[in-house]
Amino acid sequence: MDNSPETSIIVLDKVLSFLSENIWVIFLLVFIVVFREPLSSLFKRIISFDFSFGDAKGGIKATDPESQEVKHEELIAVEKKEPEENKTEDEKLKEEGDKENWFSEMHIAFLSKEYEKAKEIFEEYFKNETDTDKKIQNETLYLYFLYTKAGDKSALDRLKRIIETSENEKQKNNAIIWLAICYKFSKNYDEAEKLLTNAIEQTTDEEEKTNLIVHLAGTLKNNNLLDRAVLLVESRLKSATTKKEKSDLYKKISEIEKERGNEQISALALEKVIELNPDDKEILFDGAYAQSQSNLEYLSAYNYDTLIALDPDHSTALNNLGVAANNIEIPTRAVEFYNKSVGKGNTLAMANLAQLYLNNGFLEDAKKIIKIAQTQEEPHENVSHVITGIHTKEDNEKKRWDDALKKGNEYRKFIRQYTSAYFS
Repeated sequence: MDNSPETSIIVLDKVLSFLSENIWVIFLLVFIVVFREPLSSLFKRIISFDFSFGDAKGGIKATDPESQEVKHEELIAVEKKEPEENKTEDEKLKEEGDKENWFSEMHIAFLSKEYEKAKEIFEEYFKNETDTDKKIQNETLYLYFLYTKAGDKSALDRLKRIIETSENEKQKNNAIIWLAICYKFSKNYDEAEKLLTNAIEQTTDEEEKTNLIVHLAGTLKNNNLLDRAVLLVESRLKSATTKKEKSDLYKKISEIEKERGNEQISALALEKVIELNPDDKEILFDGAYAQSQSNLEYLSAYNYDTLIALDPDHSTALNNLGVAANNIEIPTRAVEFYNKSVGKGNTLAMANLAQLYLNNGFLEDAKKIIKIAQTQEEPHENVSHVITGIHTKEDNEKKRWDDALKKGNEYRKFIRQYTSAYFS
């Protein structure tokens, strides 16, 4: 091989000429090798492009099964106030009884298993009560507690005697209902059904009859006879005339449909209850909550907004209205409602607001509001979830930032080398 200087110069000249003519191809190849990972990520984003305009939608989708990104779960949540139908008989009775000291004292005695004391409290009340209807009504409540708390079976015989000796239909049906509830407590559904069915046939007052039908439907529901229960209530709706009758029937339909797994129908039945009771705050809340759980976001937002107009200090409704605004993608209103709820001390609203900040990169703001939530008495469980989310976000984004700086350093080295070669 000829190693003369002339030959070396010729070879070098050809190499430089080749490099000069193909510099961009070489640069592209080197660039692809060095930055293959960022380019791969960019390519995946491009082929996942999605577009929409008005009713027109389109896009191209592609997934890499080996690189599915796991996103931190968004824990923005509504706060549930226990619906009326899910309350136990004891809870309903206590709410009513708190209005009268003797009832509250008797209830506490039963819960403390001080049955003799409970008996003394009731007998003292019974001796001094002058209203006969009220006297009989409260005696049936006492006998319900006696059976369900003290396990005294004689309470059933005493309820039967009240039914036999009642002076009017209202007294009789009240005792029948509580006897049926006692049967339901012991899961003696067939006996409860027979008792209520007979009472319905004998009752002449239409509102009383509707009340008995509602209780019968509840018994059928508890006995898992859901189709019969809903048909019974829907049939009665055709002849119901008063607002109370219709409200009670629609509430029961909602309860049964929920049990059947028809969440949206259940929520729509509650909308009929709201229609009949437009300013009832408890019904508005229950309806709005059910609707939010059934993807009826706009209807839910409207009912929560009505509730806030009636009760501006309702912190739970304010939080839930914030969730509704967030779901409808109006974040400024969501923040407004969360802040109002936070001002009332609602810790779930604090967690939701912190989560919203976290989702949008405002880490320090999220930390500040979570610190406030931690100082509250019994903060909502979502507060701890958001704390975990903050730590996860910090760790993940620190790692991603370190990776970005590492890639930036690699890019810098290449650019410097390339620039030196280019100008030399």
